Amino acid sequence: MNKKSFILLLFIVFAVNTYAQQGIVLSQPYISSQLLSPATVGNGNYEQRIQSNLKSQFLDGNNLYRTLVSGWDSRFKNADPEQKNYFGVGAQVISDQVMAGLLNSNYITLGFAYHLFLDANLQNELSLGLGVTYGQTFLDRSKLRFGEGFNIDGSYTDGNYDYLNSIKSFPQDFYYNTGMLFTRHTEKMFLQGGLTASFLSKPKTLILSVDTASGMKSSAFFNFEKVLENGSTFMTHLSFSNKNGLNQAVVGGLYSFPFKDKMDKVNRIYIGCFNRLDDALIPTVSIMMEKYTFGLSYDIYNNDLSGAKLKQNGFEIALSVSLGKKRNEWMRTIFD
Repeated sequence: MNKKSFILLLFIVFAVNTYAQQGIVLSQPYISSQLLSPATVGNGNYEQRIQSNLKSQFLDGNNLYRTLVSGWDSRFKNADPEQKNYFGVGAQVISDQVMAGLLNSNYITLGFAYHLFLDANLQNELSLGLGVTYGQTFLDRSKLRFGEGFNIDGSYTDGNYDYLNSIKSFPQDFYYNTGMLFTRHTEKMFLQGGLTASFLSKPKTLILSVDTASGMKSSAFFNFEKVLENGSTFMTHLSFSNKNGLNQAVVGGLYSFPFKDKMDKVNRIYIGCFNRLDDALIPTVSIMMEKYTFGLSYDIYNNDLSGAKLKQNGFEIALSVSLGKKRNEWMRTIFD
């Protein structure tokens, strides 16, 4: 193995393991509720909902990561109309590209949750959830070739590329996650807190002992939104996670300004900022209509790479669509 090939192999191992330990990182995670916890499936304020996030990150003008998260969830109808407790069901698809498509990982998750109301007014509920994930990774070997790998006639030889034999042809695995969630939802307030344990990681790509990023990811999050006296609202999202000794915390909030459409329905524009501690400031703007929520955020990085004067930036767009009839008259929140 020549020096250049060895350096590239080390870089791949570092990139794969670092990103896998970090996991999927969104700038508007409250829009993709299933990514926070499987216990959230089914608790939207309408019969069904579809939530999607598209995040792109760049380093020195090169596309480093591109992540698409899309999910659907609903709840089973109770055969007994007197029974208010319910089961939620959901599905989520994640497509994750690293280094402009050099490494592609895809995940499909099925989530189930049981929701138990704690009061007669149906404002407080406790839910327990379980998710099962199938993950698959593809490493594009054609992007790992240098000029010295080609013969003078233009044909390719892999004689100097023995490290390619260390790459699995079809890495795949199954994972699971579980969570517990408390939600209080009234006409003027939404409060939610949850705990999650997840074993989701990138499938092992290389046949090397250093290619490992397994381990449980434990996380906690808190969502809150309240209607103020002038009709505006304030929302906040807080989250903390730990995996393999690496911590990540997000704090921040948005302030909303109400406006009315032609149907005289109250909608809101949210403006604010979040801080992914020791990583990035995230200015965010969102607009919420009756059944739609659209968000746009931009990551201003302040991590070690920024200190090295490498230009790092990223943006994310998020969309949530509610379908069907409204289940109750509780306040419409950005978390629905």
